[in-house]
Amino acid sequence: MKPSRRKAPPVGARLRAIPGLGPRLLATPPVGPRLLATPPVGPRLLAIFTRSFARKLASTLAGLLLALPLRAHDIYTSFVEAKLLADRLEVTLTLGRANASPLFHDADAKKFPPLTPENFAACEPRLRAAAPALLQISAAGKPLAFSAPASAKLSGDSDLTFTLTYPRPTVGPLKFFAQFVGSLVDGHVATVVLTNAVGDDYGWSPLSYDQPVFEVALPVPGREKKLVPKK
Repeated sequence: MKPSRRKAPPVGARLRAIPGLGPRLLATPPVGPRLLATPPVGPRLLAIFTRSFARKLASTLAGLLLALPLRAHDIYTSFVEAKLLADRLEVTLTLGRANASPLFHDADAKKFPPLTPENFAACEPRLRAAAPALLQISAAGKPLAFSAPASAKLSGDSDLTFTLTYPRPTVGPLKFFAQFVGSLVDGHVATVVLTNAVGDDYGWSPLSYDQPVFEVALPVPGREKKLVPKK
């Protein structure tokens, strides 16, 4: 008759039988909480990447603003593209057609109809009359006046574009004050970009009701690239 084997006590019971081992195991925090208490590698790498990416993104956005046609399809955005040409400063302001009526005084705005291709010819004289109050531009502290009549036209699917022409400033700084932003919906942002005839970027900035001024130093005479249009 074979002797019966004694059943070995469960592992847990054996561990509990070792003096002091159970309390020590219980006192050790589980792996999960310890890992959670350690700053994860992911967020730290993400923070480093985000800072680097943000710096590169700013320059990339400036390039995109210059490369893409400027459009403003809603009431919250508009674009001011200023070009220093050989004989003039040419400024185009593009904004959504829905922003046309707020450019007028309250009484006039209520009478101004939504812009359409059908009624634009009748509305265009009033738009041109409002053009001088859209922007204040000065060079070396002296205001610039139009050197040619302002024009207005419909553009894109739902945009309105003003073209404003000034004498070419010879000294700086060149300052843009976006007066029209104060008439538009709260939160509206206008982006102003200054270039020359060949597309060299002289500066850009978002403008808002709280910060409606953009100022840039003019290129030093003799160091500016030749104003030869791209072929």
